[in-house]
Amino acid sequence: MNFSIYLRLLRMNHRKEIKVKEKYKYREFMLNNNWMEPTRSYAGPEGPESSPVVFSTTVTGDYFKITSSGRSALFDFRWRLLPIAISTLALLISFLAYLKK
Repeated sequence: MNFSIYLRLLRMNHRKEIKVKEKYKYREFMLNNNWMEPTRSYAGPEGPESSPVVFSTTVTGDYFKITSSGRSALFDFRWRLLPIAISTLALLISFLAYLKK
């Protein structure tokens, strides 16, 4: 998983659903790994919640929500990112201490 996929999954985790365009580079990769699933939304003239269900049409489109395997991949990547961030910070502090000498 790269940082772009991490940010997309993080947004999906905080929101109910997000729009992932068809031309997004990792869309098929995320679908094949079962990290996200398409949702069905009702689209009225001014958006999804603008009109009652009677007058709206069902549209399957670019809106996706995170799955449980996507959530576990998100947290696994976060735990791998933590030691990298700590070691980079320690390296930066030691370099600054060396320059101060």
